[in-house]
Amino acid sequence: MCRLLLPVPHKSNLHRADSLNNTAKVSGMVPFFLPVLLPFMILVAPPATVSAQPEQTNISLGSSLAASDGASWPSPSGRFAFGFYPKAQGLAVGVWLTTTPNRTVVWTANRDDPPPITDGSLRLTYDGRLVWSAPGGVEKAVSQGSEPAALAAMIDTGNFVLYNSNGAIIWSTFASPTDTLLPGQSLLPDGQLFSSLSEADRSTGKYRLHNQNDANLVLYPVDTSDTADDAYWDTGTFQIGFLLTLNLDTTGLLYLSGDNGSYTKNITLPKASSGGTQVYYRAILDVDGILRLYSHGFSSNGSWTTRVEWAALQDRCLVRGFCPLNSFCSRNAAGEPVCLCPPGFDFVDPTQIALGCARNSSGGDCSTTSSDVGDEGLTVVTVKNTTWVNKAYSILPPPTSMDACRAACLNDCFCQAALFIEDKCYKQMLPLRYGRTGGNDTLLLKVAAAGRQAVVHETESKLRVDVLVAGAVLAGLSVVVFAISGYCFLARTRVARYMRTSESDTSGADDYSTLKSRNMELEEAGHGETLLELAYECLVDDKFGRLKKDEAMDEAELERMVRAGLWCVQEQPVFRPSMKNVIMMIEGHMEAPLPPPPASFSS
Repeated sequence: MCRLLLPVPHKSNLHRADSLNNTAKVSGMVPFFLPVLLPFMILVAPPATVSAQPEQTNISLGSSLAASDGASWPSPSGRFAFGFYPKAQGLAVGVWLTTTPNRTVVWTANRDDPPPITDGSLRLTYDGRLVWSAPGGVEKAVSQGSEPAALAAMIDTGNFVLYNSNGAIIWSTFASPTDTLLPGQSLLPDGQLFSSLSEADRSTGKYRLHNQNDANLVLYPVDTSDTADDAYWDTGTFQIGFLLTLNLDTTGLLYLSGDNGSYTKNITLPKASSGGTQVYYRAILDVDGILRLYSHGFSSNGSWTTRVEWAALQDRCLVRGFCPLNSFCSRNAAGEPVCLCPPGFDFVDPTQIALGCARNSSGGDCSTTSSDVGDEGLTVVTVKNTTWVNKAYSILPPPTSMDACRAACLNDCFCQAALFIEDKCYKQMLPLRYGRTGGNDTLLLKVAAAGRQAVVHETESKLRVDVLVAGAVLAGLSVVVFAISGYCFLARTRVARYMRTSESDTSGADDYSTLKSRNMELEEAGHGETLLELAYECLVDDKFGRLKKDEAMDEAELERMVRAGLWCVQEQPVFRPSMKNVIMMIEGHMEAPLPPPPASFSS
């Protein structure tokens, strides 16, 4: 390995220094002698008129690193390194800033690939590929270059790059960010940063930062659509007429730029230089979903300091998805955010808060044949000064009093809760999302009256949550949901005796064929009723005789399966339950509330 100086763009282009979009060219290359000549030719490239030039450590073809904690190719200053760092039960490949006592990881290769690395080596092969290889011929690509590399380099900016035979950058860590931006690095239009799962596990976490094509920079939970209901922070730069790029420079200035440089919007302010201290900045989407700017100061005596220079949010309760479904975020006596269940709800599993809360009572939905609607067995409790996402299926004509809102929800079997906001009543179905204390909203929750609560999800000593049970449940749900709605794949085992299709049993296909024919007839007649709506109608009307094949079957079990299946095919992913919750619903350890009706059904 050798060290050399890279030419740096003119002062007017400092914001774009070290960007992959500026593929520095090296003229006069002879590809056959490139591994020998390229370092010297970059050295004699015409210099630009700037005061500082980032150095780099070159890695030639055929170089390798044996897998071990800290084995790396460092940058010339030693501040950055590319190599192996520890993760749970093994190693990962990445780039880090050499802070102490713990290194600060700024990029990770193949962050979601199990299992962790335990042996092998990191190699820049003679045919120009950057790979991790293990005994037995196993290989995993680390880079995704468009052509073979002729040289690699670890630059003092924290960028690890691959050059082609013409001296142009064909791949770099700056072009494929994970959760972090370093000075000179950009997040291009439609690019995203994804938080890590934890400080120790750099796998993709719960949050994302999206530089949208409408020019707005927005924070969302993962697995959500780009809608206002899911957003919890943005720059407000939408619909300005051109795309924007997010940049970070060496002074700690985080800013958006566009329209060929004529437009800029500062997100942070530049920081004053500290005499005698070398400062490195990084912007990161932290594990808790907040975008922050950090500074790392290295003094001449070897000491270092790390501090937060800026944060998009100060209140973690504002992060949507911090608390799970049917729960809300509050602060404890120490000022730390905690997730709580509203009245009438309990955590599905107190040891796993992420599973969310569920009603601790049954009744009050449209499937009860005895009709609990509005009777003395139900009541409405009030939770004041909270904020929730308003996903109303019905809005009462304003103005409406709180008492009228309460009565309207109590007498509507679809209504599980209502939001009372500024003399308006918004009826809601479960689950409730993104709750937090603060604000002027009032939540009205339909629950069982005192003495009528029937707990239906008591904790067992051990749930049968293993591969066999999960597979059987998934198979059973697949059959039920496909047969009643056409949304899921056909499956086997557990409920094969309940429902059959023409593919598996022609003699027992009458019910499914009738449903399918009925669906086609209704569509041709312009009624628009679908299999999903027919299944929902059977559920609401308690007419499971249409669906069963075995007269000796347990209709209560089938009802639980139908309910769970209808939740599994909800259009919004956030409404779909986890596999553990599905199992608990089917086995009767957790209430399976009535799902929201199909849009055309409710109309």
